[in-house]
Amino acid sequence: MRYIFCLLLFCSTPLLADTSYLESLGLVQPKKEVEKKYKKNSFSKGCSTPKSALKIFVYGDSKDSIRCFDAFEHSHAELLILAEHLRHVLRANGIEIKLEAIPDDPDYRDAQSNQHRYALSQGLKSIYLEKTERGWIFPKTSLDSIDELYTQATRFDLKKLYKLVPDWATTELFGIHGFSLAQVFFLLLLVLFALAIRTITTVFVIRQAGKIFLKFKLIEFEKMLKEASAPIGYLAMALVIALFIPGLDFNVYITRYLLVAVRLGAGVSVVLLAYRSVDVLAFFMMQRALSTENKLDDQLVPLFRRGLKIITLVVGILFILQNLNVDVTSLLAGVTIGGLAFSFAARDTVANLFGSITIFADKPFQVGDWVKSAGTEGMVESVGFRSTKIRTFYNSLVSVPNSKFTDSIVDNMGARKYRRTVAELGISYNSDPELIEAFCNGIRAIIKAHPLSRKDFYEVSFNAFGDFSLKIQVYFFMEVKKWSDEIRGRHEIYLDIVRLAKKMGVSFAFPTQSLHIESMALAAKKESIAHPPKEELKTIAAQFGPEGENVIPHGPRLGKGYFAGEN
Repeated sequence: MRYIFCLLLFCSTPLLADTSYLESLGLVQPKKEVEKKYKKNSFSKGCSTPKSALKIFVYGDSKDSIRCFDAFEHSHAELLILAEHLRHVLRANGIEIKLEAIPDDPDYRDAQSNQHRYALSQGLKSIYLEKTERGWIFPKTSLDSIDELYTQATRFDLKKLYKLVPDWATTELFGIHGFSLAQVFFLLLLVLFALAIRTITTVFVIRQAGKIFLKFKLIEFEKMLKEASAPIGYLAMALVIALFIPGLDFNVYITRYLLVAVRLGAGVSVVLLAYRSVDVLAFFMMQRALSTENKLDDQLVPLFRRGLKIITLVVGILFILQNLNVDVTSLLAGVTIGGLAFSFAARDTVANLFGSITIFADKPFQVGDWVKSAGTEGMVESVGFRSTKIRTFYNSLVSVPNSKFTDSIVDNMGARKYRRTVAELGISYNSDPELIEAFCNGIRAIIKAHPLSRKDFYEVSFNAFGDFSLKIQVYFFMEVKKWSDEIRGRHEIYLDIVRLAKKMGVSFAFPTQSLHIESMALAAKKESIAHPPKEELKTIAAQFGPEGENVIPHGPRLGKGYFAGEN
């Protein structure tokens, strides 16, 4: 920022030394051309147009310069003072009157107000010419505002300090009016003084805000505080320089460039302060989002921060341009026409943006959910403005455009309250009916005893005759939130079923084929499976139920470390 304030001074000195170069740029009017073009007898038009009225004010002598002033309530001497004050105000604000750009139409109307009025500058709208019976003159309202503007321009007048320096330091450098070594020296002192103000302001803001954050135990704001305090310091520096620049009494061109640099620095400081404030706001929102169970708002905060920063930059650029007296309305009109053509090319991007809005509004899933949609299955990692990142189960990362979620089915597996398990057990055909019934009762008892299973709905039944086994269908639900918990619970139930089968003497079937020769069929005898008596089977099945002696508590069954993630 400090380079912005010093750039004009050190980089423009070679240019200022060459007055012919300035004349070629139109920054300095050649004296010979002025005398030739605007001699006394060139004021024949009087105050008939805005251009002729300002020509008289700029190039007329003391008597002619006030010819287009409203003299109804002011004496001749007062008008001469007002004319001199007006010149000082224009010079202090860096306002140059370019006659070639002023309308020469007697019936000119302002485009905004549609009145016969011409303002000398957008920055000083209170100073204007108005058409009357006498022609185009400075009306009473404009003359009344000159004294106030002059007081503001001379509030920090440093010209008195020029008396403290030698006469050679106040002489014009390179023949340029309003540019001397003393003015350059005092400008350097002003920049150093402004740098000191910046440092003092920054330290003061850090200390005071630090006390507030410490009171509310917000220690993590220390880094944000230092970043946010820097723009405040530069803003204070710009304001100090802006207050004292008119008092240096540079010529209109140098004053104009210095004020443009200061306005640019102040505008950038304000925008940067707003930009850094977005991080502070996002931090508070993230703390609130982390306290909720919903994970989608955790993802919404970074998107909100990013979007708000973009809006801040766009509004900030418009603010800076308006602060530099750029016609933002015309600029926006041109951008709107260009934006219409751009919208056709970016319609897919716009569709994805509305898709992201739909996701955050409708909340079909949240970060961490297992989803199936648009031909993709996996865990949601992040939701952006354009796409949603899904981590597949083979660990690849798929980016799905958000517009896909607005016109396709989203199966949110992660939103399930219960996770279903369907299994089919095949036992040998030579199993007795009592054994099958007891085995089914034992499986029901195992499901009831497990802490993660759903107790109000499950099915265990002899379901079908298979090609090589009797089919027992096991249908139950696990009340878990994570897939790893579901796998662990299913593992424990299946292991208990194997233990139950071993205790009861149940034999699981596997695909086999037996070839019998008819002559040997009578000799062949099937051996039945030995199993405990009926009453003992009932007892074994009950022992696998809730509070039974064969129940193993939920958790590691072979010691800690058997499952991933255990210590």
